[in-house]
Amino acid sequence: MAGVFGVIVSGRTPVEVVPVSDTEFTCEIVNADSINHVVVFLTGAQPFPDGIGGSVYIRWPTADGGNWHYLGFICNQKPSVIFKVAQLHKSDADHSGVFEMQMQVYSSGSAQIGINAERLSVIEGRQAAEGTQASQQSTLVEFAEKMIRNLINHTESFSVRLPSPSGGSQERIPTSGEHSVIHETMRRFVDGKAAAHPKQHGKRQKRQKKRGRMHTGCCTKFDTHVLIIGNGPAGIALSAFLSGMHPFYDAKHPHQNPTVHEKLLANQEFSLIDQDLSWSTNLTELSQSGRPLSVLYDMLVRPGADTGSDAPGCLQWELDRAREIPHMVIGETKIGGSWNEYDPEMLTVSFSDWMDMPGFTMEQWLGGRPLVKRLPSCAIATYLKKYVEKLRIRKKFHQFFVVTTIRKIDDVWITEGIRSTDGRQFVIRSKTVVVASGKTSPRKLELPNEEHCASNIVYDVRTLKERLDATKKTVVDEENYSRPSTSASAPVIVVGDGVSSVDCVRHCLERDIPVVHVIRRNLRELRNVMLSRLSPIHYSEYTDIYRMMIGRSTHKHYQRILNANVTAISKIHVEITTPNETIEMPYSTVAVCIGRESHFSQVFDSPPSFLDYRSQQDDTLFAVGAFAGDHFVRFLVGGCLRVAQHITGTYCVNNNVVGKLSLCA
Repeated sequence: MAGVFGVIVSGRTPVEVVPVSDTEFTCEIVNADSINHVVVFLTGAQPFPDGIGGSVYIRWPTADGGNWHYLGFICNQKPSVIFKVAQLHKSDADHSGVFEMQMQVYSSGSAQIGINAERLSVIEGRQAAEGTQASQQSTLVEFAEKMIRNLINHTESFSVRLPSPSGGSQERIPTSGEHSVIHETMRRFVDGKAAAHPKQHGKRQKRQKKRGRMHTGCCTKFDTHVLIIGNGPAGIALSAFLSGMHPFYDAKHPHQNPTVHEKLLANQEFSLIDQDLSWSTNLTELSQSGRPLSVLYDMLVRPGADTGSDAPGCLQWELDRAREIPHMVIGETKIGGSWNEYDPEMLTVSFSDWMDMPGFTMEQWLGGRPLVKRLPSCAIATYLKKYVEKLRIRKKFHQFFVVTTIRKIDDVWITEGIRSTDGRQFVIRSKTVVVASGKTSPRKLELPNEEHCASNIVYDVRTLKERLDATKKTVVDEENYSRPSTSASAPVIVVGDGVSSVDCVRHCLERDIPVVHVIRRNLRELRNVMLSRLSPIHYSEYTDIYRMMIGRSTHKHYQRILNANVTAISKIHVEITTPNETIEMPYSTVAVCIGRESHFSQVFDSPPSFLDYRSQQDDTLFAVGAFAGDHFVRFLVGGCLRVAQHITGTYCVNNNVVGKLSLCA
């Protein structure tokens, strides 16, 4: 259960809680004499099993180890608790031998938090140490003092460090955000809600307001400025930009293109997010792609990517939390999006450095340059998770959120859906929505009988491997306990001519399973597909199969049918049609690898269209990543940079922040 618990002391970074046994956890709080309250909470990584909770203890270690104060408990129904501990070390501890494991005694002046997972029936009968709950005193002086302090802290959180015309930088505070805070506070005060239940209501509202969500019955409500839908590479990269990760041109490593160097050098003190980069559309080598900023970003991060050189990047990165724009990221899967669903052994088509996220590269994560150019997909999925943790933006990500509807009321986007883990509904209100969900649904054959034969059809190599492995285990000759030759069995039909289809063909041939490869293109068209441009040095597994596809090599278990389509399917036969004939062929499995698509547009009242990543119907709706047509990570990050420019400029103007170079002029 590592990573299940978190501990926070006001004004400090979260404290790491480490396991000391299967049910016991501990952490150290340094300079404990200065703390008043401790927050203990469930991180959400893993819930307690049914009927189990966590008893929370604290002790100030002495020479003999010291006894424990019992503070209270947390559970799935009460995932976070604030404990008042200011006076506990002055009284006698009343619990000895609580933990079976011998715990480390920490240094003088430190306190130790212990969490013991046990049955709720045992926990609920235990008496907490006297004075652990927050004081109920609510005098006018205390109320006024806290209100003023909170207002000052909240106001300072909006401060933005911007370049000064005279050089250096200055901190500025937008004013528009404060008006809504003041009006909301006055409304609560007049309504008397805070006064009616000063303890329960006040603590709950503060916790939920800080987290940006409010619970109403079985529905969880969130408010944020920007909602990013999709937690794959595109959603992660955009979240990094909106969290203050900004790229600056590094004049010490100039780009070889003189125009690019001249333009960026003139404004090197400004982040690329704050610059007007429209000049990039006039450069021939950039404008031909249709996405000049995506290509420009790739050129600056990887100037030698297409020539094979190891030229250093032309950007340096700064993480400025003062530039953060409030946002949240939701996704239907774990952080990493579709990378969690791919075959973990599959090597990426992109080289490892093409997968770099802003400001923290794959090489930095690995601790050095990888020995191989291409990494397995499981490594990419892990890197994306570690990237989010490295930038400390994990709290902005919400997993297993399935969006059902998106609509706009006045100037507010209302996004609704359900959380797939528990079925709880959610409603998110935001000023801006960014669709970064990618294309996650496999394209189907669209045949009348396809659903009826679903048990014999797969749509990716991972599922194909699982199906063939399961089938192989069940086919055994009972007389001599040997497996029959698979070459005499019905073949696997692979439909498609892209990378995924080649993965399926390769997997079958490596296991001596016969394959019939149904390819829609003719030979002339096949010579111009992406596979034809892959280097045999780095992509030998693909180029070997491609040579079979175009007829330059053969394999005893491989048969190709060009210019063909599957036009009918039953439980045991497929019908393959070419311009000259129709073939009825038995099969064991059909692997359909004809691309992926997105059905996300269906959640809108009317499907939007996008130009330069922005909706042509609404200036506050954007799309990035595969949904916007950027299918490779090396290019989609530049698209996220473009959207970050749009959002930052609008946020700057609407919040009365002045002084930026061009976007807020």
